[in-house]
Amino acid sequence: MNLDETGLCLFQGGGRGNVFVRRRQGVAQRVPRQKRRSYITHVAVVCDQIEVQPVLPQFIVGNERTFRVQDMAALHRVCPPNVVLVRQRSAWNNKLLCARIVRHIGTALAKLDSNFQPVLLLDASRIHCASDVINACSQAGIWVVLVPSLLTWLLQPLDTHTFQVYKARLRFEYRRVRCDQFGRDLTIVEFVECVCVAIRVVLQDTRWDFAFDKDGFGAGQALVSTRIRAKFEATASIVAPSSRPSEFEIGLCFPRNARVPLTLLWRPFDGPRAVSVLRRATAMNTVHEDDGASLFPVGSPLASCSFVMRSAAAPLASARSVRASTLRQRVVERSRSPRILGGSTLVAHCSQD
Repeated sequence: MNLDETGLCLFQGGGRGNVFVRRRQGVAQRVPRQKRRSYITHVAVVCDQIEVQPVLPQFIVGNERTFRVQDMAALHRVCPPNVVLVRQRSAWNNKLLCARIVRHIGTALAKLDSNFQPVLLLDASRIHCASDVINACSQAGIWVVLVPSLLTWLLQPLDTHTFQVYKARLRFEYRRVRCDQFGRDLTIVEFVECVCVAIRVVLQDTRWDFAFDKDGFGAGQALVSTRIRAKFEATASIVAPSSRPSEFEIGLCFPRNARVPLTLLWRPFDGPRAVSVLRRATAMNTVHEDDGASLFPVGSPLASCSFVMRSAAAPLASARSVRASTLRQRVVERSRSPRILGGSTLVAHCSQD
């Protein structure tokens, strides 16, 4: 599974096309500024198992001004059972809400076949790596795989394959409803209904196993995309090792100067719980019968965690060094360039005695 959030503007217009009007008639979409600047958040969850996808919760978060009390009953009526509405002070995700979402996912997965071992891909943002979220994953029996910082655009299935298609469908539904309403502005209930249609058509009716395979989180890394191979400069076949990544390799997943919660990350594999976890993995024929406390399930998404972190070392180091050198170069250029004040260039001349 992969969890991430994205912002949805309440105004989805501004598309290209031809408009036929009468002579001397202005062409403009009259939309209030507040609607153009108002957003709700969709915390999306996708899975590589199509039979599991319909039961995964989709959280839509809005602030108190967007989700008004008098509209909540109508909003709940247009939402399917797996779409959860959250009305709070801010429309953005936070660590407490993210922990609640993880617990909701655990409750939904508990009704399925116990042969599944849930594995959740999260980017290394501070919200996702908070102790509340990691603890919620541990209590729900969910293993966590971190997508390295600065590489979500390359390695996270929601970013590489899902969000673009999902938002395109949302724009299509938005324009269709506006055409049916003869250009009238949509209410928040109608907009959320468009979001629910996009969720059903794109997130639930699409197989996402290819996205996980292409990003290196399945099929034993045999189907990793050529784009990732080129970025990582991988000439040979990529095989994720079963050994536990080092503390340095795990640190590469997190933003610079971030605290790495090593104890929380390894809790399912250390101590008394490790025996039951590895016994379950052995029964699923996904782990070698060896010193299990230091092994990952071979060929599973968790094994690719080691591949991701080790392979990300060079690109991350080079990306950060290039970014730092670029910033230094800009600072030097600004300090050397003459200052522009009121359209005139002031150059200081030093006279010599």
